[in-house]
Amino acid sequence: MKFVAAILFLLIFLPILLTLLLSGKKTFKFTQEREMEQLLATMVYREIPDDCQVDMICAQAVLVRSRVWLECEETGSQKEVYKQILGENVKYERSHDLDSEKLSQCKEAVQKTEGCMLGYGGQVVEGPFCRASNGWTRGGKEVLGKDSYGWIVGVESKADLDYEADRKPMAFTEDEIYEKLTGNIGFERVDHDLENSAEVDNTVQSGNTELKDGDISGQIKKEGILDSISVVTADSAGYATEVSVGEVRMSGESFRQALGLPSASFTLVKEKNQLLFTCRGMGHGMGLSQYGADVMAEEGKSWRDILNYYFPNAQIIKEEKKPEHS
Repeated sequence: MKFVAAILFLLIFLPILLTLLLSGKKTFKFTQEREMEQLLATMVYREIPDDCQVDMICAQAVLVRSRVWLECEETGSQKEVYKQILGENVKYERSHDLDSEKLSQCKEAVQKTEGCMLGYGGQVVEGPFCRASNGWTRGGKEVLGKDSYGWIVGVESKADLDYEADRKPMAFTEDEIYEKLTGNIGFERVDHDLENSAEVDNTVQSGNTELKDGDISGQIKKEGILDSISVVTADSAGYATEVSVGEVRMSGESFRQALGLPSASFTLVKEKNQLLFTCRGMGHGMGLSQYGADVMAEEGKSWRDILNYYFPNAQIIKEEKKPEHS
């Protein structure tokens, strides 16, 4: 009798149990996606300046979501990416006094752009951004030297000419330049809180030999260093791509990061016992200019307009890499 009762129980309740399990699985997946979206607001908060227009923040949210999507695809584990981002967000929130209005705007931006990412050729791509260009953004192929970045093209960003227009020249003595150049070369990625991790050229070499960190101090002489620095080549946007320090040559990005310059778009002049650098823009200068995007938003441009302008070869894609038609 007990055996028969057990059989009847399974026949009656097994379909219900299976339905609940399958329903629970779908709900779990949906919850994961929602939780990942909820992390984006703090990520966007970390990467934008204060007092931004909502549509500029929306454009940034699309770039952040695209980067997170690619990280999940690369690692093959949404759970691991989630844990990493959550940890970074918690650490940031503990060390910063978050502005509630700004955070609310970031949440609004994430909601307005839900599921939207930057795409090229039907694939999600990472769109680089900087705080401000020097008035013209840089092309990806020219900066990174790879055909795969050819979709990133330079565009005029006139508003950036007003970015901190009263910036004073940065002055360095002989000792200061020597110490910075021999102690701070060897960067791999730029700070996420200022600009995203574009894989810019950070090589340093003497002749045809690429130098490692420990070799640099022996190749650079402190005496006469102020007279030995010059820009060898610059790209079409006016950013230094190669700088020489005596016999040593390094990429413009290595040089600017070693000295802590706002950008590699600079003029230099020697005055008395110092070298003065006057820079334009902030960051590597590629992709979206946050300052220029904010001006566009203030003028009534939508976040789609902003992304279409700074990434003219890209599209906004949503849900399983299908183009979104506006």
